[in-house]
Amino acid sequence: MLFRSLSLFCWLQIALLASSSSSSPSSSSSSSKLLSPGFLGGSTAEHVEILQIGDPRLRIPKTRLIPVEKIKRIHENPDVKSVRDKLHNALLDHQERFGFGRAIAAPQIGSDLSMIAMKLSSMEPAVTLYNPEIISASPEEVTLWDDCFSIADYKVRLSRHKSITVKFIDDRGDERIWTCDNIALSELLQHEIDHLHGILATDCALPPISECNTVLC
Repeated sequence: MLFRSLSLFCWLQIALLASSSSSSPSSSSSSSKLLSPGFLGGSTAEHVEILQIGDPRLRIPKTRLIPVEKIKRIHENPDVKSVRDKLHNALLDHQERFGFGRAIAAPQIGSDLSMIAMKLSSMEPAVTLYNPEIISASPEEVTLWDDCFSIADYKVRLSRHKSITVKFIDDRGDERIWTCDNIALSELLQHEIDHLHGILATDCALPPISECNTVLC
């Protein structure tokens, strides 16, 4: 993605939020307080193929929602756990091999589950967003250049909402409401949620589409 300089303070709040998490079924977070304890993964990432544009599996019109009980008991549900592990491994593998990449959606590894893996830097924990949906978006938009693991060697100029509010289930199985005012994170989430509906950045492109030397997702 275009923006890579994100507030470290934002993501250091994860542990603090987790330790003070309410027992209420839904918690609200701003872009400076995010998520609950996430996927920790192994010490070595497994190589996982990331699908490229033209593969019909990227065009699934709507991914399947994951029952909350399956998320809460993920170790008893290998159908969900295997996708989660594979998705995080794909992201970690890309980061280790190429030195960049912040998030990936399940359709990019051929899964039809509604799931996003996110890890913004080596200093920050990996987290999973299950069943994410945008419940509100600012009328104000920004124009920027977007890149994607699944569209190698190209970047796409498009327009995104400046801020959004997302509802999702976290790794504990708790519902979260995340108001994201950070443009970089807002754009990233819009990009990944688009993948869960079969939409690629090229579908939203403003002219021109340009070739680039690196893929920043």
